[in-house]
Amino acid sequence: MSKTGKIRFGRNHDLALGVSMQRCVPLLTRSVAILSALRRRATTVRSVCAPRRSPGLILGFLLPLFAMLLALQSSPGSAQRPAAIFSVSGSRILKNGSEFVIHGVSVNGPGSPGKRPTVQDVDAIVNLWKFNLVRVGCSIKPRSAAKEVNDLDEIVRAFTARGVVVLIDPRDHVGGYYQDPPKPAGTPALADLLTWYEAVGVRWRDNPLVWFEVMSGPGIRDDRRDMEIWRDTHERVVDALRNKAAATNIIVCEGRGQGDETSNNGALPVSEAASAILTNGPILSRKFPNLLYAFHIDELWNGGAEKIDDFLDRIREHGLPVFISEYGNTRWADSTPAVEAMLAVCRPRNVGRCVWNWAPTDSQHLCAPDNMGGGWQIDTLDGSKPSNLSWLGDRVWDDNHSRVPLHGALLDRGSWTATAFASPSEQGGRYNQPDAILSPYTTSEDYWSSNKAQEPGQWFQIDMGAKRTFSRLMVDTRARYADYPRGYEVYVSNDGLNWGSPIAKGKNDQSVLRLTFPNQSARYIKLVQTGKTWHHWVVANFEVYAPLGTTLSASAKSAREPDKAIEPRAWSVIAGPNRWYQAELPLRPLRDENQVTANGRQQQPGDYYQVDMGEPQRFHKVVLNCGRSLSDYPRGYELFVSSDGVDWGKPIATGRGAPVTAIVFPTQTARYLKLVLTRHTRNYWAIAEFRVYGPPPGGIPAARR
Repeated sequence: MSKTGKIRFGRNHDLALGVSMQRCVPLLTRSVAILSALRRRATTVRSVCAPRRSPGLILGFLLPLFAMLLALQSSPGSAQRPAAIFSVSGSRILKNGSEFVIHGVSVNGPGSPGKRPTVQDVDAIVNLWKFNLVRVGCSIKPRSAAKEVNDLDEIVRAFTARGVVVLIDPRDHVGGYYQDPPKPAGTPALADLLTWYEAVGVRWRDNPLVWFEVMSGPGIRDDRRDMEIWRDTHERVVDALRNKAAATNIIVCEGRGQGDETSNNGALPVSEAASAILTNGPILSRKFPNLLYAFHIDELWNGGAEKIDDFLDRIREHGLPVFISEYGNTRWADSTPAVEAMLAVCRPRNVGRCVWNWAPTDSQHLCAPDNMGGGWQIDTLDGSKPSNLSWLGDRVWDDNHSRVPLHGALLDRGSWTATAFASPSEQGGRYNQPDAILSPYTTSEDYWSSNKAQEPGQWFQIDMGAKRTFSRLMVDTRARYADYPRGYEVYVSNDGLNWGSPIAKGKNDQSVLRLTFPNQSARYIKLVQTGKTWHHWVVANFEVYAPLGTTLSASAKSAREPDKAIEPRAWSVIAGPNRWYQAELPLRPLRDENQVTANGRQQQPGDYYQVDMGEPQRFHKVVLNCGRSLSDYPRGYELFVSSDGVDWGKPIATGRGAPVTAIVFPTQTARYLKLVLTRHTRNYWAIAEFRVYGPPPGGIPAARR
């Protein structure tokens, strides 16, 4: 037995018998004090015939009393010990033997930049939003009590009393590490973190609803040299909690690269060498029990569902449990495609997710009334769905409540175009062309603006390319929260000339305009601004939804079709009109090198990438991947084929690109392929992979992108 009252067992795992002497001493002292007080009171009524107590009799009374006090002691401030028991089993998280799926939210703890007290929102977080985990960001460096509005003990008591998991998340070195000596100087060192976690582990080890995260957002993006630091830091912190604090609570190990794990791979699959979870997770889990892994979903995951699916598959092949520890829809770039893909992948797989942030100090808003956008600002308190949710809040609310949507699927925007009453003052600059807002990946500066004060009669129009049936619109200003339309009228048309009466109209005071109306069938939608204010009118996102119950045609871009890429044996490339660097690189990509070729200028209609396959081939699909250059995908394209490289005919496919652009068409036989841009943007055109797929085993597909 060690000096701390623990027995060593197996691979440095501690089997805790009793408790550490650090905990026993104050309890023993307390027991002696209580016994002394009882004996003093008993002297006034002691029987004259009672024999003198022996030391053995006193000890016989003292030890049961000590055991009783030990049994009664629970987590600080808790009325009783929580009944939930958590563990990990293979790739699953278990609560009392049943699978536990995380629906979490990040909240402010001691030392967080946000100044809203978290405990005042416990009812809204638990009862209204239905979160079952709060990720408490905190600093381990002591701060002045007068300046701090959040107390960790108070947060733990408030949430665990309601059966909600509290994940303690040190955030002193996001994008770096706790190190000895600390970098930068004056910040908490690794030794400080180990000491802090030993104390925190002892304090909360008897409460299984308290989990520990080693640290938030470890590592520098695009730097694989820190893998050894990641492993050493996590191994030492986990050892401190398991072997020194004797805590068996779940411990969360977040991936490297500020937690996103994807490094600079962009739309390409995560490299094994760049992933701390894939590289070091199996090693840690063999050494320590009850470890849970996590990573962030942000704009670097905009490559789509295939990449997320692939990464989760590879993690689970190692038998590791994992969840999404942060996701949100804006940062320096819009990550709504990543959030949509994450929800589509994680829901059926029962992979938990934790949204950033309840009380944001950035643009990750759950509500849309103003620049604060905190989850507490919902406009309903009876459990019904609020009407003032942001784009992100709308998704989170439905996800947490396992809600059946009140609308159908989001219509695909690949063939849409947009126009507006005013064109931008500069091409490709801050005020982009209206059409740019339909792209699946944008930065915070990619939006359409009126570039003038709002006046009645200003309009924004969508051409869906064909007649579609719909019953809901969502128009969002994203980061430009104050530039929403003060009033609106919505019109529909089949020819773009005859509009009839508005199908919806009213005043508006929110940055997300969410409208539901009777089913409409039309090709054109026009949103007319009817208010007046000095604010500009901004449109950053325009979504149209099919009616509830509508079944849309299946997507033709699934990466899991049993297709086989044609081997590019003697293929060559001509690209223009200007010079491309290493234009043939996408035909034979070196995955771990993560290289791309690019056109070297802003995308212009007429830019082309032409492939000579050496001999006629039969094919039905072309897939382009822009790799690490996530925003440099083709904004619009036409695909041509030719037998001689001279006569091209009409395009066999047209559409709007994405970080991974899958173009599917009826099977063709040709030697040459030419992809031609049809839209302008300030971004370059980059290609990391260019693959051509032979005929599908099941025949000719009817769908196209």
